[in-house]
Amino acid sequence: MHFLDELEEELDEIGAVNKDEIIERYKKRMRLGLEAGMSEKEICKRFKKPRDIAKEEGIVLVNDDNKSPKNEKVESVDKRIVIDLVGDDVEIEFTDDDKFVVENDTKNPENYEFINNSSLFSYKDTKRIRIGFFKRKQSAKILIKIPKAHYSDATIKLMAGDLKMGFLDASHVELSVTSTDGVISGINSNVFKLKIVSGDFDFDFVKSSDMSLSTVSGDVNIKKSIISNAEISSVSGDVKIIDNEGDNLKASSVSGVVEVNGVNISKGIKGYFSL
Repeated sequence: MHFLDELEEELDEIGAVNKDEIIERYKKRMRLGLEAGMSEKEICKRFKKPRDIAKEEGIVLVNDDNKSPKNEKVESVDKRIVIDLVGDDVEIEFTDDDKFVVENDTKNPENYEFINNSSLFSYKDTKRIRIGFFKRKQSAKILIKIPKAHYSDATIKLMAGDLKMGFLDASHVELSVTSTDGVISGINSNVFKLKIVSGDFDFDFVKSSDMSLSTVSGDVNIKKSIISNAEISSVSGDVKIIDNEGDNLKASSVSGVVEVNGVNISKGIKGYFSL
């Protein structure tokens, strides 16, 4: 059976509502491969099995016979998320609960501001100006629990701490960090801006149709991605994007390496498409 026919059959089997989008994406990847001089057999070897693609990329509206894929349709919420912290180790969980919860082991809770209303959830360190060579706040461990949803906007700014975060789903995401290491399950965003002054970040998955990534000295690793229309700049940090399915990724670098699907795109290559 032809690869695309088998993929369509698997998507029909689980009732994927985004079947047409997935089929068109793989048709495009097939066409690009043929235009690059590859045979259809060579192209298909680079793809996962149709059943695995359906399970990982298909979206279903209800669970049926335990065939539900990993991606679940979530409610869209017209609400902003703002997190602005200094010197703290932060973990952000996205839960099935409908409440925003913050657990902070600080001895100075008065230094933090918690806001939660219909349009905004905000958690900030109000004393961040105190950090310097002679005055340094005591580090706290903070757990932030956020209901699963597709949010309108998410802005996360961290300095001098570690970040562990689940799968963030928002129309616009801005992540700005200094001296921060991070491990993130995933980002799903139309617009994704990532700014790193120093610190290493690992992403399991990123999906974005408009991404800008800049790093001064931090390294960034993205294991799986659907990234298109991206501007990537690095001074001395390395950026590695593995198993990307998007196109039009542009990069500039001083001494760092920007690598997409094993290809260094930071040395004179203006555009790039991946299979």
